[in-house]
Amino acid sequence: YEPKLLGTAGTIIENSHRFSTKDIFIAHADNLSYFNLNEFHQRHEFRPKYTTVTMMTFETDSPSSCGILSTNSDGVMTKYVEKPKDSFFGDANGATYFFSREAIDEILNLRDAKDISKDVMPTFIGKVLTWKNTCYHRDIGTPESLKKANQEYPFIGKKKV
Repeated sequence: YEPKLLGTAGTIIENSHRFSTKDIFIAHADNLSYFNLNEFHQRHEFRPKYTTVTMMTFETDSPSSCGILSTNSDGVMTKYVEKPKDSFFGDANGATYFFSREAIDEILNLRDAKDISKDVMPTFIGKVLTWKNTCYHRDIGTPESLKKANQEYPFIGKKKV
């Protein structure tokens, strides 16, 4: 319970004293996702040393409702735009992450950060390794997207992860 809403980054800042592991898995609750967690975690475990976050990405049919990013040939984020109005230039942020302790410490230094997508990701250019979910991922935070998920998801489990 938050008497005053802290936002996704604010919640990390407020609760960081509870994190005792070297890495932490963070996922927004308004997503419906089907993926291989072990594969995603392995991507994070064997990431380049200069990266501190591993972000799940996906292909979206609604780029203006997501954070859109581009990556270099190693899959490291090189550009990030939250909810672009004009162009679609890459995959979407799945709002599902592994953060290293170093990344959490960097977020703590962003004292006014409220939102991971708006306030944190733009400051992490070059430090975020991506992992693409090719199974299924949909933001279900609107009635329209929840309806699409209800139509699509029953068939997803038949795919091998």
